[in-house]
Amino acid sequence: AWHAGCRAVDVALAGVAGLCEAALASGALPCPITCCKVEAGVAIPGFDPDGLPTLALYCGGHNADQLIAVLGGEDAASNASVASVSALLRSAGVPVPLPS
Repeated sequence: AWHAGCRAVDVALAGVAGLCEAALASGALPCPITCCKVEAGVAIPGFDPDGLPTLALYCGGHNADQLIAVLGGEDAASNASVASVSALLRSAGVPVPLPS
């Protein structure tokens, strides 16, 4: 909650989640994609805040990738949007829809 970049990415991820829900309902997304928020220090004790915001990607219950200090780290506050986060996730192989 204290990191401006994390707050911005969280808002953008909520928008991405909405796109995914709509795409799943219309049949355009073959399987559900789940977004959840975890405090870094809880998930990884001693996590270096210089790595925020970090997105951990899981597939089939296994960690598939970690995107560390995404969208410029602290600058993510001004770089995060639904479009930029969707594009970032797509570049990592997550089949999220792009906003219209």
